[in-house]
Amino acid sequence: MCGNRRHGRSRGRCHLADARATGTPPSKVSARTVEGRAPTLGSAAPHGAHHSEENPLRNYYRTAAVLALLVAGLAVPVTPAVAATALSGVHEEIAESLKNSDPSKTKVATCTTGTVIGGNATIVDGDGSVAISQIEPDISTNTVTVTAKETDKTDADWKVTARALCADKPAGLDRVHRISQTNSDPKTLFPHCSGDQTLLSVGWKVEDGNGEILVNQVGVGTDGDAATSASVSAREDGDYDGDWTLHAFLLCADPIAGQNVTYASTESNSIDEPKAFDATCSNGQTATGGAAMAVSLDAATQTELLLDSVYTHSLGGTFNSFQATAYEEDTISDDWYLFVVAVCT
Repeated sequence: MCGNRRHGRSRGRCHLADARATGTPPSKVSARTVEGRAPTLGSAAPHGAHHSEENPLRNYYRTAAVLALLVAGLAVPVTPAVAATALSGVHEEIAESLKNSDPSKTKVATCTTGTVIGGNATIVDGDGSVAISQIEPDISTNTVTVTAKETDKTDADWKVTARALCADKPAGLDRVHRISQTNSDPKTLFPHCSGDQTLLSVGWKVEDGNGEILVNQVGVGTDGDAATSASVSAREDGDYDGDWTLHAFLLCADPIAGQNVTYASTESNSIDEPKAFDATCSNGQTATGGAAMAVSLDAATQTELLLDSVYTHSLGGTFNSFQATAYEEDTISDDWYLFVVAVCT
C-alpha cells in the first residue's frame, strides 16, 4: 500500500513503487523520449557551484555546448583498433534492507560468481524524503555497497536495495577512485579511465553529509561513442554548514566492440509528481551502468531535486536498459526534467 504521502503526490509515487516491484517501467510520468541529444539549460549555475575547486567548468549552465562537456564528463571518444567481444555471464545479485522508518540504511550486494561490473540502487516508498548517498563498487571483494539516507524526517516505512551487476571478468578490469577536498562547498569530480580503457559504470559516496548532501547530477560519455570518463556533482540541501567529502568511482576495462552511450529525457515541466524514464541499449547490448541528471531550469531550486533510484533492468531484452527516478525533495514551482544515460556494452 502507498500511504503517508507528502505534498498530495501519492498517485504518481505509488505508480513508481509498483513499477519497481514488477520490473515494469512507469508508462506515464510526464515523460517523453528524446534520444541522442544533450540537455539544454537556460539558467545560471547552481548556487555556489563556482566554489568547488574540483569543477573547472565554472559556468557550465550558461550554454548547452558547455553542458555537453559535463554530460560527457570531458570524455574523449575512442575507436579502438582491436576490441574484445561482448560480455558474457551477465547476471544480477541484490540485497534488500528491512522496510522500516530508520533514517539511514546500508546494504551490500555480492557477486557470488563472476566479478562486479556495475552497481545500482533502488528506493521503495522513500517518497521524496530519501536520497542515495552511496553506490560504491569494489572489484577486490566483488561487492556493491549502497547507502540511502532520509533528507527530511519521515515516519513512513521505506527500504533500499543494493544491486550488483556481475559478469565473467572483462580484460583489464580496473577501478578508478577520485576524492574531493573536504569542505562545505558544492563539488564536482571528473574521473577518467586509465589509458585507452573504456567505462563500464559509475558510482559515488558522500562522506559526512548526514543526509544533507544530494548527488543529483551524474553524467557520462558521448552518444554513439564509448565513454571514458564521468562527472559527479553534489550540493548541499538547505543551509547545512558541515564539512563533507565527495567520492567518485569508475569501473573501467579494455575496450569492447560496439560500446556506446544512449540518452533519453523526460519533458521539462513543473508538474508536482516524480519523473522516471529509461535509456535503452540496442542490438542485444547490456546496460552495464548509467547515470542521471535531475535539472531545474532555475539554478536556485537545483538543491530541491533528488535521485531516488538508478538501476539496470530488462526492458524487452536482458539487462538492456537503465532507469532513473527523481523527486522534488520540497515542492518547487520551476520547470525541471530528468536526463538519463545508459552505458551500453
